[in-house]
Amino acid sequence: MRTFRLPLVMATLVLSANLAGSALAAPQGVGPLLARAQAPAGVAAAPPPAGQEAPAQPPAAPAQGRLIWCGQEIGPPSNLPPAGSGPVIYYIGVCFPEQGGVSVIEPETYLYYIHTKTSVPSENRWVPWDEVATVESIKQDFKSLWGTTFLDNLAIDVTDYTFSNGVTGKLVAYNIEERQRVKVVSYEGAKHLEEAKIDEKLKEENAQIRLDSFIDPATVRKVKKIVLDLLAEKGFQFASVTPEIKAIPGGPKLVNLTFLVDEGPLVKIRDVEFTGNKAIGSSALKRQMKNNKG
Repeated sequence: MRTFRLPLVMATLVLSANLAGSALAAPQGVGPLLARAQAPAGVAAAPPPAGQEAPAQPPAAPAQGRLIWCGQEIGPPSNLPPAGSGPVIYYIGVCFPEQGGVSVIEPETYLYYIHTKTSVPSENRWVPWDEVATVESIKQDFKSLWGTTFLDNLAIDVTDYTFSNGVTGKLVAYNIEERQRVKVVSYEGAKHLEEAKIDEKLKEENAQIRLDSFIDPATVRKVKKIVLDLLAEKGFQFASVTPEIKAIPGGPKLVNLTFLVDEGPLVKIRDVEFTGNKAIGSSALKRQMKNNKG
């Protein structure tokens, strides 16, 4: 599920998604940036409850001068948009706040999926911000980025920046948290099952987990089932398999994926009983089963 929210008090567009959850909300930790936004022209804050006076509050101060945004310092441009003009798109950035500002995939790859245009102050080219067309374009960017399947979380925040001539510039941040990436796959505790046999079966079932690939929960579940089936064939009917993911050094979102195997007791058949065998006696059937063993 995806959410779209345009608060009345702050000129902030928030789009967010979370791979693991169904209820989606704005990400934690973006308050300081959002607090710099100002109320959009012509939009009033929600009125106070009946019978209560609205508390006196200073107007929200838009960002201006220099600020740290998306891991970089944003300051006045070399040229200004025409005085008296409407809002313009000042900056578009791909940000990784949950990963310390470092990405697994090159940021340029994500820019390929972003089609919203930004201004080029050095060339005096200014892209206007339109409350309908621009917002719709950003929503399409959101869908395109989420559709890559590279991401665990995605949130798009828009913050106001006021130029020295009073014109508003929009800072559009695509806050990305990537999916975990597998560096090592291992199996622990499978004493009666060779890893080569597991790999052979995974290849046969097209369920291989390739190194440097993103963690896919569906594939992890499939591997777990295959290992359980192989153990069941060897008589370990009560085995359990638990996937364990551990972060490793060397980069953001890099993990070891270990399948912890508890084989449990070996199940053996003590006796076999036959019913309805009128033509052939039970002893003859048991002898036949013994002859066919293996």
